[in-house]
Amino acid sequence: AQKGVPGVYFRAGRDLVNGGKAAGERERARYNAVCYHQTCDEFKPGWDMTGAAQEGSVAYALGREIVGGATWPTWNASEPFLAERAKSDTERR
Repeated sequence: AQKGVPGVYFRAGRDLVNGGKAAGERERARYNAVCYHQTCDEFKPGWDMTGAAQEGSVAYALGREIVGGATWPTWNASEPFLAERAKSDTERR
């Protein structure tokens, strides 16, 4: 961001596709109480990766839209990094 490049990141949430917020919060509490930094703190093949797959689809679609678009992402006019981004305008297609 300090060089003016807009960014996006995805991170895990608690609102599960299957079970909603209540189930997500229960699992977080259970995991932190039982497995966090313990021997069971590892990937489990039975995990429901539906949400991760959705995030991947969103990230891919966003990337495709940027690559195929006529304009590049930019900062809102009120953002302090806008001026830094403008310095490299001629280097982008």
